[in-house]
Amino acid sequence: MSQTSLVYSNDKHAKSQPRQLFFRLDVTGAKTNTKVPVGADALVVYDAIATQSVIDTYLGTTSEFLVAAFDATAMGANELGLIVDMKGQCGKVVGAGVKFYTEAGVIAVDLNAKAVATLTASTAISECAAGSLGNIAVKFMDITGLDAATDGYLVVDIHWIAK
Repeated sequence: MSQTSLVYSNDKHAKSQPRQLFFRLDVTGAKTNTKVPVGADALVVYDAIATQSVIDTYLGTTSEFLVAAFDATAMGANELGLIVDMKGQCGKVVGAGVKFYTEAGVIAVDLNAKAVATLTASTAISECAAGSLGNIAVKFMDITGLDAATDGYLVVDIHWIAK
């Protein structure tokens, strides 16, 4: 959803109103997806991230989000993680949500992730955070049937406030 240009007369509104990032992930096979639109930029993970360099290379930062937050304990069965390169624009994450739709368009799962200061290491918990360098990470736990799904789609909404 694009936002129209607007200049608030009261500057407090301009710095406090959440913006929305929207990602649609079409499930194309077990633990695989296609982003719609194709250019939508996010590192999407279903399993543990192997090394810190995967995150650092994607973001172009050093240890902004620690690999321990996406290790085998944190990313067990039916889990979804997104790391979003915001090029330093994010000041705060307000919250995030995911809906998993079956091919018939029926909502199978509707989860929310609460905003935290720092993602919890080695823990399977739905949460989201703004990194110290203005990027975003989100984890969603227990999306029933996700690992085995070969069709349907996920809709991820992230609400954030710019710096």
